[in-house]
Amino acid sequence: MIKSAVTVLICMILYDLLDAGTVPFQASIAAMLCIQPYRAKSREAAFQRVAGILLGAVCGIAVDLLWLEVLAPLGAGSLIQAVVVSLGIVLTLYAAVLFHQSPAASYSCVIYLGIAMQFTTSDEPLRYVGDQLTATFFGLAVGLLVNACHLPRRKRRMTLFLVDLEKLLPNDNGKVTGYSRVVLNNLIEDGCNLSFTTVKTPGSVLESLEGIPLRQPVILMNGTAIYDPVRHVFLTKQEMTHDDAVLMRNLLRELGTDSFQALMSGNSVLMFYQKLTAGEQELYEATSSSPYRSYICHELPDDAEVAYLLVLDESAKVAAVKLELEKRGMAKRFRLYNYDSRDFPGYSYLKIYPKDAKPENMLDALRTETGFSDIQCIGDGLQGEHIVHALKAAYEPPVWKRH
Repeated sequence: MIKSAVTVLICMILYDLLDAGTVPFQASIAAMLCIQPYRAKSREAAFQRVAGILLGAVCGIAVDLLWLEVLAPLGAGSLIQAVVVSLGIVLTLYAAVLFHQSPAASYSCVIYLGIAMQFTTSDEPLRYVGDQLTATFFGLAVGLLVNACHLPRRKRRMTLFLVDLEKLLPNDNGKVTGYSRVVLNNLIEDGCNLSFTTVKTPGSVLESLEGIPLRQPVILMNGTAIYDPVRHVFLTKQEMTHDDAVLMRNLLRELGTDSFQALMSGNSVLMFYQKLTAGEQELYEATSSSPYRSYICHELPDDAEVAYLLVLDESAKVAAVKLELEKRGMAKRFRLYNYDSRDFPGYSYLKIYPKDAKPENMLDALRTETGFSDIQCIGDGLQGEHIVHALKAAYEPPVWKRH
């Protein structure tokens, strides 16, 4: 918002200093169009503005010359002129589609009508187009310059920034906000090395971070694995044995609940199940159609190692099950992690991991896999977009601020 106001101010001041003799209306519009969240979008907007003028100008001049040089001398009336000008709109729109400039079509029509409807001599359209181009190029130069201006900052491109994805996500739809997506994309484009730690599986991460290019390995499933989203492979795994998984699954059944058993296979996580609780049935029905989910109703394969077990049941039931597991000493053999479900009110998750599966235990492996000796965790005590602000400040501090 501030940059948009600054572009208009600069256009008005420069027009006044240059004694242009006109108001900077077109220049200001062109300048504001260049204020875009992404630098590539800024250049694209500038190109579309110029393309719109040129397409509209060519069509407008063609129709204007047809009327002035051919139809008017033959005595054609205003009705014929109206038909010709209207058909010119079709020509202009078709030209925009033909030259792959559909986003510029509406402005092309504005320029076309400005020429076709108001000039009575053949040289006036050329002066009009010249004025439009001059004002537009002036405004584009101002807009691109202002959009590229930033305070001098250091870029910490030799640091890997690690963000807790659960703290970043809002409480409504489990996906990053539009603002966070823009800032994260700009930082990644600028060279920020960004990774995440999360309780999610690879598919869930892709859904939550849709539209954000992941270029660094991420810590998944609460420290159970490190996953490379570029090559789509698991780089490091922390799994429980088949016997331990079967023991825990049977114990859960004894306590009146059931579970999914997550297996890392190839580049995906397979969710095996035999019986489901009401909450797990709801989860299955809500997510089974997703291309990022793989559910298999079958017994665990012999000797298959398991990443974790997942229980989704009524909150009171989950709390009681966890307490009983702790009483039986299972917390010494496994890591028990529970939290309330966002998507299914009244239900809670209980995830059971190998004892040593923790995000902090994966940091050394993450250093080895990425080659970054300096890893900075972002978001301690923060939530949502405040994490994005902290990340931006940490990645590009002012040049006068010492790290």
